[in-house]
Amino acid sequence: MGRATRADVARLAGVSLATVSHVMNGHAERLGFAPATAERVRAAAAEVGYVPRASARTLRYQRSRVVAVVVPDRSHALRLPVVNEILIGAMDRARSLGYFVLPVPVDQDPGQALVHALGDVDLAGAVCRPEDLDDATRRILLKAEVPVAWVRTGEPAVPAPGAVSLGVDEQVGVRAVLAATDLEGTRRPVHLTGPGPLWSRGRAFLERLAGARVVRADGWLIEDGLTAMTALLEKGAPDLLFGANDQLAAGAVLAARQHGVRVPQDLQVIGFGDATQSVSQALGLSTVTWPVAELGALAVQAVIDGGRKGLCRTLGTSPRVRTTTRPRGRSPRG
Repeated sequence: MGRATRADVARLAGVSLATVSHVMNGHAERLGFAPATAERVRAAAAEVGYVPRASARTLRYQRSRVVAVVVPDRSHALRLPVVNEILIGAMDRARSLGYFVLPVPVDQDPGQALVHALGDVDLAGAVCRPEDLDDATRRILLKAEVPVAWVRTGEPAVPAPGAVSLGVDEQVGVRAVLAATDLEGTRRPVHLTGPGPLWSRGRAFLERLAGARVVRADGWLIEDGLTAMTALLEKGAPDLLFGANDQLAAGAVLAARQHGVRVPQDLQVIGFGDATQSVSQALGLSTVTWPVAELGALAVQAVIDGGRKGLCRTLGTSPRVRTTTRPRGRSPRG
């Protein structure tokens, strides 16, 4: 049997070819088709196994339905909540608008990866983190005239002429969670972070606890936090630890439990992220919300709307106090 066609669907449903096209491309409600007609067309399409061709749909409506989301092409990148949350937010919003998200992994040669993507797919827009692309790759997107949304997951938005710029104020949430935490008597604070530069969230912690040590784990996952915390405990346990993400903080909590260190009586632990279905909820981790899923959704919306050139918006963060910290004013034994 050959591929099912619109004609097969139209014949079974008793409607015109145009009606099949409009219904199967999601325009039935906008064009005023009766719900019963639309349902009859969909049922007929399911029965004959008809799937609209993407190329035909693009020609009919004269625009691409694909938004690229550039992601780092590293072995552990897709295990990181920040990457997953951006993709989840982007895909949910794209789907609600009748679009699709195409993850584009980039690493050693981001320019080549984007050239391949642009050659294979007509893009309606691209969502990128500036730290994942070099200047040459940014020029490729500019020359291709693809609407771009720059998302800064760790810093406030910076105006970007001709493009959308979105960002996150990490420090407001860190300051708030510290203000809600019993810091009286803290003597050995530690900021546990991963490879790379110190993020804005870490700078806020160090401003509040100026004598804190900065300890770098080998990576950003739970096992990296567990290893780094185990080494710390062998040299003398901290009494307050701020993990640069929830996975590092979770690893620290697990290491503390393995060594008989009481949380939060002997050691208070704060994370950062509070991602959907993350370990922070399972462990009762006090943390800071990180609206990266919302960031992904807003970025997709902006490029679908034509780029909304000049849009510059910064999202805030907020405290999520659970059981790995003591409320302000409570003693360690309280």
